[in-house]
Amino acid sequence: MPNFETERTILRPVNVKDAADLKELFDSPDVTAYLRYDAYAGLAEAEQAINDHFSDEKYVFGIEEKKSGKLIGFFEFHPEDKGAILTYALNQSYWGQGLMPEVGEVMVDYGFNQLGFDEFFAHYLRGLNDKSGRVMEKLGMHDDGEIQHVSQYGKEFSLGQYSLTKDEYLKR
Repeated sequence: MPNFETERTILRPVNVKDAADLKELFDSPDVTAYLRYDAYAGLAEAEQAINDHFSDEKYVFGIEEKKSGKLIGFFEFHPEDKGAILTYALNQSYWGQGLMPEVGEVMVDYGFNQLGFDEFFAHYLRGLNDKSGRVMEKLGMHDDGEIQHVSQYGKEFSLGQYSLTKDEYLKR
């Protein structure tokens, strides 16, 4: 698996030494509220998740903060046909610093130019996680609008989608 660097991060495989940092990431209800993952009961459960899910070195990258060496998030590709759905999460302590667009630029380039995907999609809950939609905009993705209504936390939300084709990416 290739490793990548941005100004402030290293994008690399997730390994069992990251279990405590991954558990910390998923312990935040503000992070897991937007994902299909739940908090881990303990380090053993986080280690198991790393072995079962986060060990795919082609499609899953840990986000390590350069200055501390701490795993602060992840970025993944979920292949579908000739495209992929992008999923990402960042430790809440690092929100609002522009890290996800910085990481996303490198990952989108990797996905199009090395993995050979033709299109990317990303989803977010409108009105609940609009900051994630803003990250998608910063990556050059365009708003496809609502793709379905979902019930979460006893409320109704609109599931929004952004997308970007390789042709659109190359014209930027």
